[in-house]
Amino acid sequence: MRCCNLHNRTSRSEPITKLIAICQKEKSVFDKCQIPININENLIMKLQFDDSCIRDMDQNVNKKSKTYDTFIKTYKKFNADELQGILSTSVRQIKDYVLLCVPCIGCRTSIDSFIKTLINYRHQALEPLIIDEKGSFAMKSCYISYPDYIYTLFYIHASKLNSFIGSISKSKKNRRCNLHSLDKTKFIIDWELVWNSMDSECRNQVTLVKAHSLLDTLENYLYKHRFCAECKLKVLEAYHFLFNSHDNRYRIRKGFSPALYEGLRSCNNDEHIHIQADKDFVSNLISRAQSEIQEGDHERHARTLEIAQEEILICIGINLFEKFDTIYRLVRAEEQTWQLLFYISIDYLRLNFERSMFGKLDFNTTLNTLCKEFDVTNEMNIHRKQKRQNKKSRRQIKTNEEKDINIINKVDDNDNKDDKLQIHRRTIGSCSCLCQSCNEQSDVSSTIHRNELSKSQS
Repeated sequence: MRCCNLHNRTSRSEPITKLIAICQKEKSVFDKCQIPININENLIMKLQFDDSCIRDMDQNVNKKSKTYDTFIKTYKKFNADELQGILSTSVRQIKDYVLLCVPCIGCRTSIDSFIKTLINYRHQALEPLIIDEKGSFAMKSCYISYPDYIYTLFYIHASKLNSFIGSISKSKKNRRCNLHSLDKTKFIIDWELVWNSMDSECRNQVTLVKAHSLLDTLENYLYKHRFCAECKLKVLEAYHFLFNSHDNRYRIRKGFSPALYEGLRSCNNDEHIHIQADKDFVSNLISRAQSEIQEGDHERHARTLEIAQEEILICIGINLFEKFDTIYRLVRAEEQTWQLLFYISIDYLRLNFERSMFGKLDFNTTLNTLCKEFDVTNEMNIHRKQKRQNKKSRRQIKTNEEKDINIINKVDDNDNKDDKLQIHRRTIGSCSCLCQSCNEQSDVSSTIHRNELSKSQS
């Protein structure tokens, strides 16, 4: 059975991080873009951040752009030592820039803790950035000799800072983001996102349920649903059977259903339960607990041992979901913190570079360049304006020509009407002469003709 959303939420973004191993404090070695993440006091996992910014460092560079051309010209004016100094900044300056950029106090606190972790353990989480021996953010020297890499960081990745901060969902009540909001909403589907981001070692570890943890969940469950004394004893008996399911004496107990505990293996010595690390099996357990996670606080009963076993499975589902929910929030918070610090750091180094760039430029050369650019822009504007004017003139000439044609056509129509009238008059007067005398005579004849017609009609 597949579990569904707790709330009407169509999608949840998948983490761009992966949980790739279980950490041993002394033995673990961390590679680029990796840090330890404390799930609880007894469990530390290795978190792998997305390293596409390193792999695709110079893939999207538009070398024909004016920005790239200006950057390369300026880059070539600095020697290696100058670049090393420009591409580094103090931790204090980064923290001050964080205060300007990030509104959520929870995010700012997380960034501060993240920086302390980097300083203490020297993790390479922000590759290609490091915190050097002086306690300053700096770009690794192996990247400084590649201007395309630096350009990609400054003008492609750093440009995402504002859009990323704007995309972070915030609480309506205050300036906190949803991950650091005091009012936390849980979604059933979150556990699947965590499961998909884990390797098999992490899955096996997270599906291991400690006896004391399950007992705490069970006690809270019994208290919340106000089980009567008899039903409570049944549930506790079912809990006891779970840790002694290998004992055949319990299998013949009336009402006990061994099939319900299939996929669960108890270890009495270490007092924990191994749950089958299968997605469908885990989904079934969490689905059993779904109504309880949603709202359920009504009174419940367990009058048979089989029903009591069902209640134990619900408690295991609750325990698993709470564990997955904790991991999801921790992973997303670390992921968001890492992205914020990465974008803020490279954006601040970009500002450093641009300030140094203006210091390197010759004033007269810069002024001449600006004047030339202004002249070119002005000429282009004049050309566009002239082009629009010519187009307008051609349109006006065409309109005037059409008006003249219409006037000529009207004059021709009037002339045709006059000619027709004259011909009609000649026809009535039986004369085809065009002299004035004939015209006058024709008019008189027409008048007499009309008068005679009117008399005859009357």
